[in-house]
Amino acid sequence: MARPTGGVKMLEPLPGTPEAKARLSAIVATMSGEKSIPEACAELRIGEARFHEMRKEFLAEALGLLERKAAGRKVAQTPPEGTPGKRVTELEEEVETLRIELEAARIRTEIAVTMPHLLRRHAAAGTGTGLPDKPGVKKKKRRRR
Repeated sequence: MARPTGGVKMLEPLPGTPEAKARLSAIVATMSGEKSIPEACAELRIGEARFHEMRKEFLAEALGLLERKAAGRKVAQTPPEGTPGKRVTELEEEVETLRIELEAARIRTEIAVTMPHLLRRHAAAGTGTGLPDKPGVKKKKRRRR
């Protein structure tokens, strides 16, 4: 003996708004013969033309959901070449920042090697970071004449 179908009662546990459940319930009830179309329209407070349109849309969507799909997992979407992902953009920005910092460090080193007296003068005045004097090398004192 077959189990009796739940009919409209099967819709109760499904997620959805009460309005959507009432519409679906009316469609199912008219298709199973439990209600006439005028009764369903009066219950939903809509015209028969709107009910037929709504039922047709529902059946088309339901049919689309039941179409055969490819087996297996969906292929992961990779961003097209022209649109890099968020992580790629972050890494490109970080690379640019590091390039600027590297160039600044190179320039500071070049200045320190070619003009060490400028850095020592700034360090003494407290306006920048100077280079420490070389250990074991005494500074020459200049005599004023």
